[in-house]
Amino acid sequence: MGSKLVVLIVVGFAFTQLSVGQQENGQPIVRITAPIESSPISWNQIVPYGISVVDKEDGNSEYDEIPSHEVILTVEHIADSSEVENYLKQDQAKSIAILSQMGSFNCFTCHSAKDKLIGPAFSEIANRYSDRSDASEYLANKILKGTSGTWGDEIMPAQPDLKLDEVKQIVDWILKNGSKPEFDYYAGLNGAFKAKKQSGFETENGFFVLKTHYTDQGLQTSGNSKTGKHSVVLRVTGE
Repeated sequence: MGSKLVVLIVVGFAFTQLSVGQQENGQPIVRITAPIESSPISWNQIVPYGISVVDKEDGNSEYDEIPSHEVILTVEHIADSSEVENYLKQDQAKSIAILSQMGSFNCFTCHSAKDKLIGPAFSEIANRYSDRSDASEYLANKILKGTSGTWGDEIMPAQPDLKLDEVKQIVDWILKNGSKPEFDYYAGLNGAFKAKKQSGFETENGFFVLKTHYTDQGLQTSGNSKTGKHSVVLRVTGE
């Protein structure tokens, strides 16, 4: 039950007590609508995906009321079925929080996990800077102040509205996760990924675990954002 706000109204010498229900932020309902659970796929297949989001306060993705760049999908290739359940049970609150921030900061407008867009892929950034002891501070300051010429002719505009600590957390996450070949992530309500077989995996079969999440805007009066999540597991059936 929600908390109650008690309002005391004085009219002359009469006292009237009203009990008003205080609004609570509802949790978003997030679903991967395609592909469906346990769908068989083949190696190197291009797999389209779709996501729906319904939130009491923010709206419905069907009516373009949800900011699509804040809807995140992660894709993990897992070789052994015994590892799938453990992966699904892992606490990924930190990754969810970081990826949600990256979506709200529009990072995915210019960057993607594995492929170059306007700027370099996050995997390229991780591969270049992960061995630098000062990488977190160095990259965070480049993001805040802007840069040009580091990755060609593209200019990265300054981001003065962001906080240094928040940017450093994002950078640390990218350096840790960006170069993992079996892990990919996307922003948007729809798109596609390639079921690429990673070198070093001996089994001809395997699984792809898709996880999506959306963190709502919270209430104007109290904030308290909530996150909705959903996952599906796909089976790789060979070539």
